[in-house]
Amino acid sequence: MDMAFNLLYTILWTIESVTMPSHGDELYRPIDKQVWRLILNAFVVLLTLMEIKKQVAYTFVTRRALVRWRESRAEQLQQNMQYCHPTWAQEKKYLESEIEAVKNLSLVATSNWWIYFDWACLLLILTTFVTRTLFFMYDDQPEHKGHKTQELRSTPTTSTTKKVNNLLGFSSEL
Repeated sequence: MDMAFNLLYTILWTIESVTMPSHGDELYRPIDKQVWRLILNAFVVLLTLMEIKKQVAYTFVTRRALVRWRESRAEQLQQNMQYCHPTWAQEKKYLESEIEAVKNLSLVATSNWWIYFDWACLLLILTTFVTRTLFFMYDDQPEHKGHKTQELRSTPTTSTTKKVNNLLGFSSEL
């Protein structure tokens, strides 16, 4: 099921990337010609929210399992203390150090680094949503529409830069 979900998700993002217009106002305008993109974006957002929900649930399950293991292992080691030989003090010290190590074990899931990779990918996907929204909202300069020179296409205009800086809370002074 995950394979089919990831394949569909990848195909949808590929369609989104390949059909990305060069200007922000062409992204959803005219609405009657771009309704397919709105539907596709809504579906991608829904799939992303489902993936975030799945990752949150998986993170909690992994954390809960680690807490249960930590408690049961500490209990097992504590029960083994009764079998320590009185003349071999190092056995008791060893078990005490193991109990302390288990109790101090971090709740970070170091055994499954894919969790962090998945969260990094989801963060990048959310960043893509933000940049796409900024592209649609602030790429509306008339000089971009003419494709007059390479310079106009490759550098943002001063007003676009000011709008984005103001939105992000930076000083409007350039």
